[in-house]
Amino acid sequence: MTSRSTEGISVKSRFLYEGTPISKQKLSHLGFSPEEISHLRNSKIVKKSRSEDILNFVGILNPKYKNDNINTNYSIIVLPKYLHKKKISKEERIEHISYILKALRKYKTEDKKVELENNIFLPSSIGSTNAFSLAEYLIKDYLERGIYRDNRTIFSEKNSGRIDWKRTIESFTPIKSNNTLFYPKTIKKKRISQEHKIISNFHKYALKVSIEKFGSLLGYSFNADIIPTVENMPLIKEVLRRGEQSRVYYELIKELRGKYGSRDIKLLRNLINFISPKYSSDVNNIVIGIRNYELLWERMIMQIFDPGEKKNTTTHRIKENFSPPSWRNLEHAEITTKKPSKSIPDTISKVGKDFSKLIIIDSKYYHLDYDDFNGLFEGSNPRVNDVIKQIAYEEVIRSHNLKSQIVNVFMFPEYYGISNNKLVKPFGTVFIPGLETKKPIINCLIDTNLVLRYYVQGIYLKKNFKRTLFDDFKQIEVSLTDHLQQRDSV
Repeated sequence: MTSRSTEGISVKSRFLYEGTPISKQKLSHLGFSPEEISHLRNSKIVKKSRSEDILNFVGILNPKYKNDNINTNYSIIVLPKYLHKKKISKEERIEHISYILKALRKYKTEDKKVELENNIFLPSSIGSTNAFSLAEYLIKDYLERGIYRDNRTIFSEKNSGRIDWKRTIESFTPIKSNNTLFYPKTIKKKRISQEHKIISNFHKYALKVSIEKFGSLLGYSFNADIIPTVENMPLIKEVLRRGEQSRVYYELIKELRGKYGSRDIKLLRNLINFISPKYSSDVNNIVIGIRNYELLWERMIMQIFDPGEKKNTTTHRIKENFSPPSWRNLEHAEITTKKPSKSIPDTISKVGKDFSKLIIIDSKYYHLDYDDFNGLFEGSNPRVNDVIKQIAYEEVIRSHNLKSQIVNVFMFPEYYGISNNKLVKPFGTVFIPGLETKKPIINCLIDTNLVLRYYVQGIYLKKNFKRTLFDDFKQIEVSLTDHLQQRDSV
């Protein structure tokens, strides 16, 4: 079987973007087999939108199909749509996707419902056929335990170790002298630990490939002296050429049969998998990431603005007041619906200790591509239904919290670069003409880089920061009201 390894270990990254068109021909050119393309479509990672297929995914794609006419020694990285057309370096893009993968792990750990919805693809790194997961295991294992070593106990007459009396008694006849038995020869045991001439060298090669290809994506930064030197390249070339027929493969199988320690067994199995992965018909073999990235986006905003266990959050407590629409007949008796549903806000953040000041947040995962100079959305923006729904949220919340001061906010993702330190940037308002009596919704851009870092590191907004935000939002409300009154008086 053909190895996934590459001799030169010269790895490049190819960047695609969520929401952009992707044809079957392009997927094939990227190295995906017809079966793998079918997996991507069936799992809605590639989905139909109007008359074309688009990428409905953020993460890493790893085609397994081997085509000698296609160089697949690269990582296919699918970035969020808000980075499309951004002029940022390769290093920044890789760092961004690295944080997204960290956020996904946390998201999956926090919310078991996510696992059931099958939106996150994070295969196990133990015995995985997914190249990224396999690399993650090899790097972590190396940092914790180092290169594979041959640990054995040697029994010999010539050893300088401790006497193994059981073996000595079984092997030799004692001599009696002065009513005392003694053994002129003894078997001694000695524990040795040394690198395995074949397996340890291949371990270094597999590790080097993993670091070169996926190290930065996993958030690692290695100095050159940390990466082990690969020796005996002719033997490595044999592995690449012969796969399961190679001497290395034979030695790995032989070594595995004599091992009992869990670490050695896991490592040896993964090294075997590195040479000869047994692919199953499963999309998890070729992807790492998330379908429907907006789910993670909403989660991160909520944890930053309204942290805590779900049942204790402000959002959860206030959501209990929301009910499905009430359907009635002409006698005003209730009509039962098969699938009652209620619309609820993404996040509700209290500013102080109580509900006297509330911020209603709708985490809008739209790529506005806002041109401030020309006052233009070059990308997509929410429609009238989104605005009306947000106004309705405020009305429902206000009906149960009559004394509360409330501001209504749309938060849109924007990438400002790694040096930015301002999380939220208000840029305008939106309201429905004819409904000016209802307060406007404040439009904000929120820095995606900071959102990811805050979420991964468990940082949430302090009360003082939220008070300042609330006051800024209120000032914008007042400014718009004054402007509209002046306009109407003219």
